[in-house]
Amino acid sequence: MALKNNKGKYLCSYCEKQFSHPQEADQCRDSHDLIYIALTRTDLNRLLMFIRLKDDELLTESLVKSLTKLRRN
Repeated sequence: MALKNNKGKYLCSYCEKQFSHPQEADQCRDSHDLIYIALTRTDLNRLLMFIRLKDDELLTESLVKSLTKLRRN
């Protein structure tokens, strides 16, 4: 569902481009080919720490499984 800003425009929930109609904002969002990954809060924090610290020990089996599961589909 498109977000509405305080100027009455509808925003793409991904790139925040403004549109006059909510359907246009939803079409823009859909055009980004987004994927959604179910991660626990702990796994998200570990992933962010891994990106900054480059410590492989931060990558738990559950985190790697969540990320690679989508690649197979």
